[in-house]
Amino acid sequence: TEAVVYMSMAPKSNAMDVAYLEAKQDALQQLDEPVPLNIRTAPTGAYPEGVSFSILLMNIMTPLINRLTFKSYIKEGGANSGK
Repeated sequence: TEAVVYMSMAPKSNAMDVAYLEAKQDALQQLDEPVPLNIRTAPTGAYPEGVSFSILLMNIMTPLINRLTFKSYIKEGGANSGK
């Protein structure tokens, strides 16, 4: 019961709800595009020329791109923060 009382009296924040709704809106607006026909896997199972290199380059660059373009959805304190 002490934990219930403590939690009921603790400061509240809707930061998680706000972050979730922002992330959901971004996901809906930025749906994945289909793979273009000219780079889809051929019936032989081989990739078209240059695609293997592109995949390798993309895998190398992804951590750097993520680090440079990371969007933080949770704001410090959040709206309606109990602080």
